Amino acid sequence: MRWGSVCACSCVCVCVCVCTYVYVRWVCVRV
Repeated sequence: MRWGSVCACSCVCVCVCVCTYVYVRWVCVRV
């Protein structure tokens, strides 16, 4: 599942993003 608008991080956030997970903690909680 890809969250484009939700994940505004620099990396490709697929619930495994290591970038600003603090910002998208409500989506990418697991690294």
